[in-house]
Amino acid sequence: MNEPILLRRHQIDDQAWNALIDEARHSVVYAYTWYLDCVSPDWQALVLVNSVLSVGQRTSSSDYVMVMPLPVRRKWGMGVVQQPLFCQYLGIFSKEEVSEDELARFLESLDHHFSYISVYDFHPAHTYLLRKLLPAYADFESQKKATHWLNLERSHADLAGEYTADRRKNLKKSRKHQWEWIESQDIEPLIVLFQKNHAAQIQGVQESA
Repeated sequence: MNEPILLRRHQIDDQAWNALIDEARHSVVYAYTWYLDCVSPDWQALVLVNSVLSVGQRTSSSDYVMVMPLPVRRKWGMGVVQQPLFCQYLGIFSKEEVSEDELARFLESLDHHFSYISVYDFHPAHTYLLRKLLPAYADFESQKKATHWLNLERSHADLAGEYTADRRKNLKKSRKHQWEWIESQDIEPLIVLFQKNHAAQIQGVQESA
């Protein structure tokens, strides 16, 4: 098996990358190139490809097997991996389930290329394997976090049946307001809600975020 290679942003084929994210077993919006460009403009990636590439060569559309996006920032004159705001988790993305050996190869490559990793949140699907592998990496510190997923295949009635009595009461009261649901691509209302209700509670949030 080839070893993961480190690619900078300009070396990544957007179409090929996003096609893999589309078909990945644990696809998330945070892993698409256009999303990463917004939250971490200087991001890099560890990529497992079908063929050996020469230094600086750009990957072609059929090369990608596994990818691991790395949000990188310049600090103290060096590249530091740091999970950006509005990006809950990343990890390794592949059409097939990631094996223990494959995850170990990516961890070794990550440790080799970056002397300092501030924070990197892995996809919850990697939790089981990470618990087995991380004890072997003395320099890595891990922290367990909780992620809550809604089962979107269940009906609204089934979900509502598990709400608390107080929540059902509030939902019933809300119907009196006759809210109107509108599909839109205008992000401004969400930004305003975030600024008013959450920005002050999160350390390090700047206007540019």
